[in-house]
Amino acid sequence: MPGKIGKLLALPAMDYVRLVEAAIMLAIARFLIKFVAFSRWKKWLDIDHMGVDARPPHIDDDSLGRDIGRIVRMAARHVPWTAVCLPQAMAAQWMLRRRKDSSKIVIGVDRKAKDVSASPAQGDDGQSNLDLHAWLVSSEGIIVTGKHEYKRFRPFTRKTANSAQPVKL
Repeated sequence: MPGKIGKLLALPAMDYVRLVEAAIMLAIARFLIKFVAFSRWKKWLDIDHMGVDARPPHIDDDSLGRDIGRIVRMAARHVPWTAVCLPQAMAAQWMLRRRKDSSKIVIGVDRKAKDVSASPAQGDDGQSNLDLHAWLVSSEGIIVTGKHEYKRFRPFTRKTANSAQPVKL
């Protein structure tokens, strides 16, 4: 059976179960981001505030982080809403945590933004003027989600965050 449905039906049973789990986690992440204040749910995340710019080392393709990242990206392509970097990082982190594996979410700002504290964080329309990106780094040191764009961003550290105006994620 060709197409997206055929590819989904051809998945091994474990991948299909993980795909359903990822879709549920993406839905929870979307709900939290859209309807609940960040201050209420940030405690459920392990965010890297030190700004470590992780570079993925060479490791085998059988790692749990790579598998979870692949499944979350696949689920994000098939859910009926847009699941961008932050919900993907959240979903993957929760899935890794359920499997007793730790990870850190890194939030970065576009490297072209010269001084985060000098530019207003929100424009007249209430939207962020900053280009932000979130990626997840596993305990193995690999980038689980957000790896295709992370090089364009510098980690948003506590020092940067404390000097800047609040940013709407």
